Amino acid sequence: MVLHAAGQETSYLQAGRQGPDTVLSWDRRTEQDQALPEEDRHLIPKLLFARLIREIANDIKTDMRFQGNALAALHEAAEVYLVGLFEDTNLVCLHCKGVTIAPKDLQLVRRIRGEKA
Repeated sequence: MVLHAAGQETSYLQAGRQGPDTVLSWDRRTEQDQALPEEDRHLIPKLLFARLIREIANDIKTDMRFQGNALAALHEAAEVYLVGLFEDTNLVCLHCKGVTIAPKDLQLVRRIRGEKA
């Protein structure tokens, strides 16, 4: 339930109404995320990311071990990079008057940044 300035209570899911007073389910998700500790706010699950890193490292050298802090630092850096990349890709897409990002948008962003394709 949401309490408005006028003192009215409304539910999160009001059928057919989308005015300025409507609270969408995304607001609930961000409220839940803000209640979590800083280290638990990841877009990629920790165990899946750790498995991916170990798989990549195993291709380079077998029997490599990682400290928890090292995995956490890699996880944070990877998420920051990916979020920035997708933000820039979205801007390129909007510049082209598009609504859905395409691989060519991502390739253009990486080319502008000077990264290898």
